Amino acid sequence: MRRKILLFALCVLVLATLACSGSSIGQPATVAQPRLTIVSAVQGKDGGGHTQSVFVVRNDGPTQVRYVKVRGDCYRGGVVVATAWSYSSPEHLDPGQTGSNRIQFDPGVTCDSIKVYPVTTN
Repeated sequence: MRRKILLFALCVLVLATLACSGSSIGQPATVAQPRLTIVSAVQGKDGGGHTQSVFVVRNDGPTQVRYVKVRGDCYRGGVVVATAWSYSSPEHLDPGQTGSNRIQFDPGVTCDSIKVYPVTTN
């Protein structure tokens, strides 16, 4: 009987400690959101005359970001007329690491400006 009381008291003590320590038992784990920064994006045309934006993206977060994807919106007259996507090279960026690539728009697309945004599926 003494062992049962001791075991019960120990269980109560452990549960009380967990409750007071803010334990997340039964709570969903929080995952740090990726923090990607576009370091530069330069608009121009490639050798074939396609409108493009060459970009550099940096991982400013504390963990590796996998499959870093960048979106480019082509604006003409203040309206988005085309959108294109590209993965950075390399596709996986460690903290502080940069990647680059180009976003190329379909033939015939002309842009007053291109806004570039990091996107990821981590």
